[in-house]
Amino acid sequence: MLQTGIGMPELNQPHGVMIAHLYYPGFLDLPTFCFFIVVGDDFRGTVEIISHVRPLVVTDFDNSLYRSVDDLGHTFTRIRRPVLDVDDDAFVIDARGHEGRSGPVIAVEKRKEGRVFHQEIFTELHVAWECQVPQDAQILTPYAKILERFITTYRYLYPDLRLTIDELAAVESAPLRVGYHSYSPSERQAQFEERIAGVRPASLSLSLISANRGAKALQDHVDDEPARLERAETLGGFTRHGFQLTENLIELERLAELAFPGKRPRAAIVEATSIFEVALLAARRRMTRTQRGARIFSKAPRETTLKFIVNAMLPALLSFYNGDRGSLIKRANAVRELRNRVAHHGYHPTVEETNLALSTIRTIVGIFELPDTFRLDWKYHGS
Repeated sequence: MLQTGIGMPELNQPHGVMIAHLYYPGFLDLPTFCFFIVVGDDFRGTVEIISHVRPLVVTDFDNSLYRSVDDLGHTFTRIRRPVLDVDDDAFVIDARGHEGRSGPVIAVEKRKEGRVFHQEIFTELHVAWECQVPQDAQILTPYAKILERFITTYRYLYPDLRLTIDELAAVESAPLRVGYHSYSPSERQAQFEERIAGVRPASLSLSLISANRGAKALQDHVDDEPARLERAETLGGFTRHGFQLTENLIELERLAELAFPGKRPRAAIVEATSIFEVALLAARRRMTRTQRGARIFSKAPRETTLKFIVNAMLPALLSFYNGDRGSLIKRANAVRELRNRVAHHGYHPTVEETNLALSTIRTIVGIFELPDTFRLDWKYHGS
């Protein structure tokens, strides 16, 4: 915990300051060279707006990186087809943005494997924080906290969707260059905002590149050929018979991405549980239109608490189906308890708990929302 506030005497004089240089995906509509102090319960640092850049992104389906070895045994990394220019034989689309900027936004070469060129928008930032000892310079945790606090505060004050909070995860895929500046004795005596403002390390070195995006290209088949053929046959059986996911099930797939690649399991569990409630209440309304359903629910109380939905409504709804109802109800109760811990006690679920919650909700929602043909082992009894 920080023992001092800005403008107060320091109890422990820091040794120096770390600066991280990055390009944040999106447009921060702020003047360049603005300097912000960011304070939290267990961190303190600064963010400086350096510039707004519009890099060119090239998608080349007929290109790749490769290694070559010369006659002396030296290894080189090459690009198979260097990008020199946009071919004359290409579609180029111009547009004008809401703020008045105009220009080419995308170019697509006409040939089958033609390259695609477009420009993105990034905001160049410097994030700085102090280190009590030189060894702390190897720890980048404050950087992530300062950046997240700054971006989320900006979005709260200015609901500008040109900057998305979800891009915080994408920062992990961007080059991060860091440098360290050791304070002089006089700098250590200055107040925080005075000594950290305008500090520039002698050099910035490449510290971290998350290879998540690039590593996707290394993915390949992991199953044997019969397993792949069976997968293809199952998929074809669904698609040719008109299979279509419901809106709730599509949203659950998005929440799986939020929970795992997006690393936000708490938000995913709370949202998935809300979808679970909505789906079961809708199933109850549908079931009451049948003779058997009307008989089951005619005397049931109209509570809509999650506990009632899981322990009273769900067993009644599952009476229409074959299968291990007890196991599903037990898993649903585990989800309910996990959701309460996450929502009311600030609990951070494990990967296993998150997977159990999302898969349980996905299974139960699928039972009630998918047509009979696609419920696999679950068959509707009828009224």
